Amino acid sequence: MMEYTDRHLRHLISLVSPSIELWTEMITSPAIVFTSQNDPSITDRLLKNSPLITDAARLHNVIQIGGSDPKQLAAATTIIKNSPHVYTGINLNCGCPSEKVSGKGCFGAALMLDASLVSSCVKAMITAEGSRDLPVSVKCRIGTDDNDDYETLRKFVEEVHVNGGCNEFQVHARVAILRKNFSPADNRNIPPLHYEHVYRLKRDFPHLVISLNGGVDSLSEALDVFENCPELDGVMVGRSLAAQPWSWSMADEFIYGAEGGGVNTRRLLLEEYGKHADAEEMAAGSKSQRRRILRPITTLFTGEPNGKRFRVALDALMKTAGNKRGKYMNAAKIEEGEEKLSELIMKCATDCLSEAILDQTREQAFEMGLLRAERGSGGGGTKNDGKIKNAISDWNKERKEQEKENKLEEEEEEEEEELAEETLDDESKLA
Repeated sequence: MMEYTDRHLRHLISLVSPSIELWTEMITSPAIVFTSQNDPSITDRLLKNSPLITDAARLHNVIQIGGSDPKQLAAATTIIKNSPHVYTGINLNCGCPSEKVSGKGCFGAALMLDASLVSSCVKAMITAEGSRDLPVSVKCRIGTDDNDDYETLRKFVEEVHVNGGCNEFQVHARVAILRKNFSPADNRNIPPLHYEHVYRLKRDFPHLVISLNGGVDSLSEALDVFENCPELDGVMVGRSLAAQPWSWSMADEFIYGAEGGGVNTRRLLLEEYGKHADAEEMAAGSKSQRRRILRPITTLFTGEPNGKRFRVALDALMKTAGNKRGKYMNAAKIEEGEEKLSELIMKCATDCLSEAILDQTREQAFEMGLLRAERGSGGGGTKNDGKIKNAISDWNKERKEQEKENKLEEEEEEEEEELAEETLDDESKLA
């Protein structure tokens, strides 16, 4: 998700469930290529992972890029392959329905209308030079606009596989509506889901790696998908992981069959994440990244007693980062002897939350979630659990409200800076 699946959220999820494959937000190929030519420091920032992850064996990171020019995509792929920031795969986005992407950008979901071009793009990426080989996958929809029949999807996948050499597809089980008056939010919710198309695709192409995306909002629903189609290779989840990361803490055991999983309590999770927070602030040399670092943990206690109080405490901590988006010119330097960010995070947690909540194990949290779901659905299971949907809806609302608040703060700060500059100009004229 743009602006959300940054390295901070990815690191948090790696602590919750080490086996989950993590994806970056989409980065356009022009951004990678042009910044590498003009300002490599920006390229480094775009591709950066958590500074704590130095062992490539721990990584399950896929970088997603957008573009429609085979030569430029090949150049971007070479930069990624040669980067010190290690990824385990590259994905070409053919599913984003945003008008900026599919309209003006002529990539994303619009590429599904030209399977031949997608094949050329994928082939260029696979054959791009670099210090290491990386598999290339394609994320797509089941079709565009009125083309929601299975044959449209099958023909697209077959051509990109045969002519482009792509062996892995992540399929959002909705069509992408490319009309200008249809927003990305509309595209996530209005077109009906057709899971049967993705199930059939896997059965028709058993030799390909096929994952399903769309409408999966809980670990229980992911397990339902695998029960309906055991042949599937994966399920892709976005907003649910950002809105309720701890609800996925049993994914290692239930989906991957791995013992041990991630950290066992949210107290331990915050302690481990605090190490990442301190390393990031040390690298930045200031509090400028504080808002981005703290944002992923604001939803760790959604629905718990005093969970909102914890979010409010973190929000106050975020404001010490400054408000100038992209610049944070007024962000304070970290003074010697000042409390580390990790210590401040734990203070927020212990001041706001009970020991029972902080020390609740993954198993206990999962069982409590199932119990709440049964009560909320009248004993009918978790498939239509309103609490999960409401939590994600609340997260989306809070995210939009926070963005509006940040914008207002930025505008106020800009007005203050302009007024200060005018005052200085007037004083200099008088002098």
